[in-house]
Amino acid sequence: MAVEVTVPDPEVQARALALRFRHWDRDNSGFLELSDLKTSARRLGEAFGRPVNAPEQLALEESCRQLWEILARHADVDHNGRISQDEFIAAFTEEVLADPAEFDRVYRILLENVVKAADADGDGKLDLGEYVRLMESWYSAGESDAVAAFAKLDRDADGFLTLEELVRSAMEFYLGESPPLAAFPPSR
Repeated sequence: MAVEVTVPDPEVQARALALRFRHWDRDNSGFLELSDLKTSARRLGEAFGRPVNAPEQLALEESCRQLWEILARHADVDHNGRISQDEFIAAFTEEVLADPAEFDRVYRILLENVVKAADADGDGKLDLGEYVRLMESWYSAGESDAVAAFAKLDRDADGFLTLEELVRSAMEFYLGESPPLAAFPPSR
């Protein structure tokens, strides 16, 4: 199911992408590197007790690698394995968000693999506890921030988050319509 892409306010979108950049810059170097995305995947797997060779873990790591390759192809023109925040914003906007099919091919699949890795009971959705662990490990969010984000994202108030709810949230975040995850700064 392809997402509908609307034209966002460029300043709002840049702020959302800058926040995402800071979440993923795990070593706080001011650059995004493949190792930052691998660290995010490893931390998520560890939080859910996933062995490094578990299918969910391998799929998540592959999704991170694919995202990195798309961003690097656009932004790492000097081939030094690093992408600055400005390069990240331009690459993510032009390579992932500009085309609904590309968003589905790259980001939806990444979110799907994040959900699979965080779905401890295997029911295909995330309960509050799973979501809190996900947010603490993947984005370094605090528990209270993750609980508040869960409440905003669980629009049908069924106590679970589905992949579709998370995809919709991501699009709203990146398009600046309703940035539910922007409430918390990255913590290390």
